[in-house]
Amino acid sequence: MAYVVSEKSQISPFDVLLGTISSQLTRESIRKIKVQLRGHVTKEHLGKLKGGFDVIHILQERGLVTERKLSFLRKLLQDCELLALIELLDEYKQAVQVMNGKSKEGENSATITRRINALQRLMGRQLEELAHCSSRGNDLKKNLEEKQTLLDSQKEILIVGQEAVDRILEQREVAEQERSVVEERAQENEAMFEAQERDLNELQSLLGTKDKQLKKSGRGDKRKTIFEKHTNEKASKTLQTLNKQKDEKQETLKKMIKSVDDIRLQLLAKREAVRHHNEATFLKTQELVSVDQCILETMEDVRKLKQEIRKNEFELSDLQYQINETQEELERTRSNGMANKAYKIPLWRLENTEKQNTKSLNYSEVLEENSYSLGSLGSRTVSLQFDFPCCVASHKGLIYTADRTNCRVLVFDSMGELAREPLEFGNMGPVAIAVNKRGNIITTDSQIIKVFSSDGALSHNFLPVYSKRDTRPEISALTVDRDGNILAADRPNHRIQKFRIDGHFLGFIGGSMYLQYPSGVAITKNNDVVISECESHQLKIFHDHGKSFTVVGHNGAGKNQFMNPRGLSVDNVGNILVADSLNHRIQVIDPQGNFIGSFGRLGSGPGCIDTPYAVSVNRRGHVIIADSGNHRVTVFT
Repeated sequence: MAYVVSEKSQISPFDVLLGTISSQLTRESIRKIKVQLRGHVTKEHLGKLKGGFDVIHILQERGLVTERKLSFLRKLLQDCELLALIELLDEYKQAVQVMNGKSKEGENSATITRRINALQRLMGRQLEELAHCSSRGNDLKKNLEEKQTLLDSQKEILIVGQEAVDRILEQREVAEQERSVVEERAQENEAMFEAQERDLNELQSLLGTKDKQLKKSGRGDKRKTIFEKHTNEKASKTLQTLNKQKDEKQETLKKMIKSVDDIRLQLLAKREAVRHHNEATFLKTQELVSVDQCILETMEDVRKLKQEIRKNEFELSDLQYQINETQEELERTRSNGMANKAYKIPLWRLENTEKQNTKSLNYSEVLEENSYSLGSLGSRTVSLQFDFPCCVASHKGLIYTADRTNCRVLVFDSMGELAREPLEFGNMGPVAIAVNKRGNIITTDSQIIKVFSSDGALSHNFLPVYSKRDTRPEISALTVDRDGNILAADRPNHRIQKFRIDGHFLGFIGGSMYLQYPSGVAITKNNDVVISECESHQLKIFHDHGKSFTVVGHNGAGKNQFMNPRGLSVDNVGNILVADSLNHRIQVIDPQGNFIGSFGRLGSGPGCIDTPYAVSVNRRGHVIIADSGNHRVTVFT
């Protein structure tokens, strides 16, 4: 077996170094190396080591020697007392350091350029949002003016209607008075009619009596005295007078009957007039009630519009403040470059977290001075240096960070002291990490899901599931639910895969009809599944085991607007924290998707973050951020 450089790759100084070392290994040296490699390489592989190229090949194949990992090779050469080769290796490392210094200067220059471009893009989005917010404010003010005009016209209608009602009421009052007068006349005529009718009846009764008397006296003895004749004549005249009075009474009664009928007709007309006025009053009153209801609704619209205008003015003020901060950071970056060192941690922030009850920050009052950072840009040879930390998790006071480019997971406390040796991943960098209640560490390089025990020993690993019709899964995020099950975001297949801790597959959430390229996943207090869609710039909250979902947010730089949202976390009271990566901030929403607050801004100074890829919350409510663009971990307290 010979050490061969791939035809497609170019020969690097590292390849030259390994070729030189392999060519200078003698048989005696190889024998010593075989002894030192016992326990690192199987007997079968040791038996195949015939020459120097075989030794170098097996060391590379086992991941014991890489371009960044030369300490094992140096110790091996040292144990075998190959001083010349050790000297050659040290010369190579010095040369690499010189080259890295120059490269680092170039990287810093490129990073500054990238930072300036990112700040300019962010300012562009903020200016667009400012213009949109200003336009919306103008629309709201225009709507308010229209509503005010409508309200004034409705009030005019109400006044005119009230005046009409008042006139109708006056007319009704006059009609009622006239009706009363007519009713009194009717009553008087009725009384007079009844009196005349009684008089007529009495007169008729008297006539009847007189007539009988007269007839009786006429039928008696024909021999009558002069007195009796005179008396009969007088009675006859009286009877004639009474008949004449009766005729007059009857004529008077006829006239009174006609007068009563006329008065009754007048009374009916007056009553009809009063009824008409009552109906008119009722209809007008209904119109007034309707107008009054419209006025109340318009006043409510005006109140809401004024609230919206005030809210919009606050948003304008916030956006203007953010733009000013972005401008200051842009000028600072152009003049001073970038900060790359961790900030000093105030001791009051480093109290024993295990003795604290769970808390939550007031996200509307998070201040930049209440933050500190851990680590800086560097290689895996230094304990607390990162090269693109892309995920964080917290458990029992410890911070777990996926150091992607350095291909390892670092575990350290709030002071930045390593709690254990890093978990090494060879040439494949970890992209996601989660920790369950038992302290088991679940991580992935996007292809294989690995489970480590709480002391860092590899327990087992397993693969995501997929069929022939599926794209090969790429896991972009991990989380653990209350039952200890693992949820893995399968990005190209637009779904969440669910497993038991032992790797047993439980099912899917989502699918291409419901999700698009999930980039983050978290579980809420009520067991809803929150998923971020990086390319759609929104969140989806799945309820009832994925049977329904709520969409939150859209593309933008305002409240509840996102630009490539990635990592998610749920704090101790159930609020959802979102790593809004290209807006360079953390947004906080409640479980229903309502905006609560946001903090962080683009930069490398205190309280600044650059392209945050992940966020986590510890028991004290401190927010831990994978500050990926700054190659550090930033903590807000």
